Amino acid sequence: MRPHDSQQTPGAAEPHDGATGTDSTDGAEGTGSNGRGPAEAPDAPAHSSVADPQPDPGPEVDPQPEALSVGAVPGAEPAALAADGKTPPTRRTFSGPRRSFDPSLAATLVLVRHGQTELTVAGAYSGAAAPGPGLTARGRTQAAHAADLVRRVGREAWTELPTAQSLVSSPLARAQETAAAVGRRVGANPTVDDRLTEADFGVWEGLTALEIAEGWPGGLEEWYETGTHRAPGGESVADVGERVAPAISELAAEHRGRTAVLVGHTVQIRAAIGVALDAPPSRWSTLRLPPASVSILRVWPGSITEVVAVGVPSDL
Repeated sequence: MRPHDSQQTPGAAEPHDGATGTDSTDGAEGTGSNGRGPAEAPDAPAHSSVADPQPDPGPEVDPQPEALSVGAVPGAEPAALAADGKTPPTRRTFSGPRRSFDPSLAATLVLVRHGQTELTVAGAYSGAAAPGPGLTARGRTQAAHAADLVRRVGREAWTELPTAQSLVSSPLARAQETAAAVGRRVGANPTVDDRLTEADFGVWEGLTALEIAEGWPGGLEEWYETGTHRAPGGESVADVGERVAPAISELAAEHRGRTAVLVGHTVQIRAAIGVALDAPPSRWSTLRLPPASVSILRVWPGSITEVVAVGVPSDL
């Protein structure tokens, strides 16, 4: 069972970095007529919406189970156990937490979605095509806000976490620009990991949700709702998860007791969180990730993961 403390609500992929205005995914950067944001075009928008999550810079809820003493029956009052005058039954229970959640063993991964692009504004799906669109003027401002929020991690916000020490980015231009802003703020030089790129939308690349619906009736819905349906000539949500999961595991193993910042895209970040939650790919698109939003995972050895925050807007 994975402890979690999620602050996010369902939303669009970028709309996937592209489909829903400020809530687009790297896929469709705006929302379609069916109410879903495209994948970054979402950076791809999610197919359901909820209220924007509010960041909680306060202390985390202790993920450790309540300690029970030997001889105690969970949930029972001691007086009730001895009410008949007999010795209460001895029941061996845990005298401490079932697992160790030593903070020094946890890797903190701060997942940052890139800022707004022209395709975000247009509500078009912007995927793995390189180099892809750059940030708009507003997108650069959003990237600066994201950089400020990342720098606050371990300081004024989420004070129990280590401050950011390393930075990894998708190879696409919009993520690279956002990572450069974060790097200047936290004093880290970004490295590139190709596994953090956005979903490949194939022939849907650059199209809006309406255009996709006209050319491939029902295809976009199936892509979102099954998680395994591939865009023509591209990837499924599950495909993205298969390449992202090893990257997350490796980065977590390299950052025990430290914090790494990963700058990427809607579908890619949703996949990282979905894998952490053991959720099926068909549910990943319900996570709402606005442009330049911040999500946080803590990963212990054995892939025990706590979801600290999801899709926190950086301009609050």
